[in-house]
Parts: sequence; structure tokens; C-alpha cells
Amino acid sequence: MGAEAELRGRKVVLALESLESGGAERQALLLARGLRETYDAVPEIWGLFEGGALELPMHAAGIGTVCGLLPRGSGWLWTARAVARLRPLLLAAQPRAVIGYTMWPAALCALAAGDRLPVYWSQRDAGLVRAGRTRERLAARRTRAFIANGRAGAEFLATQLGVPSGRISLVPNGVAAAAGGSSRGAWRGAQGFTGDEFLIGMLANLHGNKDHETLLRAFAGARGRWPDAARPPRLLLAGREGDAAARLRILAAELGVVAEVRFIGPLEDRAGFLSALDLAAFSSRSEGSPNGVLEAMAAGLAVAATDLSAIRDLVGDVGAPLLAPPGDAPALAERILRAAGQSGERERIGAAMRQRALSEFSVDRMVSRTAEVLASPA
Repeated sequence: MGAEAELRGRKVVLALESLESGGAERQALLLARGLRETYDAVPEIWGLFEGGALELPMHAAGIGTVCGLLPRGSGWLWTARAVARLRPLLLAAQPRAVIGYTMWPAALCALAAGDRLPVYWSQRDAGLVRAGRTRERLAARRTRAFIANGRAGAEFLATQLGVPSGRISLVPNGVAAAAGGSSRGAWRGAQGFTGDEFLIGMLANLHGNKDHETLLRAFAGARGRWPDAARPPRLLLAGREGDAAARLRILAAELGVVAEVRFIGPLEDRAGFLSALDLAAFSSRSEGSPNGVLEAMAAGLAVAATDLSAIRDLVGDVGAPLLAPPGDAPALAERILRAAGQSGERERIGAAMRQRALSEFSVDRMVSRTAEVLASPA
């Protein structure tokens, strides 16, 4: 039976920790819309612990949401109570499939209903968040199949959870060309830029899993050797301010770049932000498949980033010259200076990034590959 026949009119639950605007949540929304529009499925997105900023876009897209089903906690007693509360809710929903995005939603859904419902584990990172070895392996044994959005996630599942490679499907993230939004000049003007500044931007929530510190140090180093005095550099950090924000502000002051660094906060106009940039940056210690890089690529931007397998898989050979070893601020500064000083190369790489993003990492491809996994026999 094909995916269309298998999913038509059937509920698919996509379970996340929250419905805040993070990478996993945005990918879940793209998948939900694709399953509904292409396969006539009935997707529903659950924020197990709380709702968030993406509730409104989900409702606007016609996607049902359920939020705040479980209190946050830890430990075996909390796990047992969470599983006991979640199990009847999942069984009552009677979905054709349950997809758990990230560690805790995947593990809790598998423990709660993996013996009665087909639960799919969607690994979005390289194991940054853990649920405890015993719980993870118990949950893995009750999981129908596994989806990883990159090599790093697949390797984590295989090496840390002992999942056979034949049960892991690689489904890269999907990205679409940004539509709407402010023009380059309008976004810059609204933010108080004159139009002459060379804007470097990183699109990622400000929490400890990212490595904004290395980017700040790299920017400070590059600023001292900037090749074009007529276009002074500015660094824009866009994303929800998490546990790293206060520390980053202190570091910017210590590095003497407070005037050149702008903390943008959560973005509503992502297209406008990306259109205003001259160069994207992305510094991280560990990734599954970063949406911030993909979105920058789809906007036609070259990306100066850390050389993680997840990022190299996205940018390919043409983008590799702008990758620096993780945590190496001087090396990342050199990549930024190279991109800033060679506009022709920067534009060539940016055009190639856009073509690669829209051909190799399309939303349609992500949706169809996921649908194939859901429709495959156990």
C-alpha cells in the first residue's frame, strides 16, 4: 500500500517538548502541512510540556495543537507518572502514527504506547539531551522505526542506543525559499542601519547548545583587520534569548564590541532579516541538521560556520572553504575576513548555496521521505 492510501484521512501525532520557535518545532510544522496537503493526512502537533510562539502559525495553517499535557520533571518516579498520564491520551487519539521529536518526546511516547501504536523516533541532534541509558534503551525497543535528520543523529542512535542501521532512515531537514517579509533596505532602515554596514548574522536561539561565544570572539578578531573601512562590520544575533544571553552580553562588553553587536531577539520577519545580511554565520559545538544554516542557504547567503559533519553535509564542497574547526575563533575570523574581502566569491558561494538548499533539501523531499517511512511495514 502506498503512502497516499496509508495516510489518507488518518491522524498523525507529532509530539514535541513545547511549541516554541525552535528548529524541531519548525520542521514539525513543515511536515504537518505537507502531510495534510500532499497525503490528506490529519496531523496534530502536541507540545507535551507547554505551548509556545508557534501555536498561532500552526492554527493559521489549519493544524490542530494540544499543549501542556505533562509537567516537566526528571527521575524514574516522574517518568512513570508521565507515561501513565500520556498513555490513555495517545490511545484515545488512535493515530496512525506518533512521531516523537527529540529525546524526551520520543522516549515518553514509546514507553507510553509503543506496544499499542506505531511510534517513530525522530532524532534531531547528536545526543545533547539524554533521558538516561536504561530509559532510552527501553523506549528504543518499543519504537517502530527511527528517523535521523543527519549523519550525526544516525550515529548517535546506532552507537549510544544500539539501534541497527537498517532501522534508521536518514531524512534531511527541508527548507523553502523565504516568502514575503521586508525588503533589504526596509529591514535595515527599521533597525537603524544606514545601508553601508556589512551585516553578519547568526540565526539560532541563544542557549548553551550553540557556541555564540566563539562567534563573538571571531567577530572581535575580524573587526580589528576589517578590509573595507567604508563598510564597517556589525554582528546580529537573532533568536530567542535563552540561558546564554546574559553571558554573551558580558562577553561582548569584555571584547569591546558592544556597539557593533546587536541582539535581535525572536524573529517574526525571518525573510527580512536574511535579506538584510551580507554574510551568514553559524558557530556551534554539536548539530543534527541546523535550520539556521539551511535558511541562510535558501536566502542565497554564503555561510561562515564551524566544521561539523552536519554543517558540511548541508553546504557541500562549495561551502567547505568557509568552515572552521569548532571552537577555533581565530580560524573562524579568517573565514569571515575571506568572505568579506572577496565579494565575487561570496556571491558565487551564496548562489550555489541557494541552488543546493532548494534542490537537495526541499520541503517536498523531506515530507515524501517521511511519508514513505510511515507507510513502510514494521
